[in-house]
Amino acid sequence: MMVDRKILIIDDDADLLQLASLIFKKAGAQVITAQDGLDGISKYFTHHPDLVILDVMMPGNNGFDICQ
Repeated sequence: MMVDRKILIIDDDADLLQLASLIFKKAGAQVITAQDGLDGISKYFTHHPDLVILDVMMPGNNGFDICQ
């Protein structure tokens, strides 16, 4: 169980984001979501998650570009 864990999920696919969020919430985690890298960075510094799940295949501002 992931009780008291904050997870930030960044993905541009709304359906996948919702599914992943549901799975981690059922495991007891607090889930924060973002649909693009820039919003993800903002939420990272605001919420200080324990884990970030990053979709590196985003067109345009993909995860690797944002992290550099």
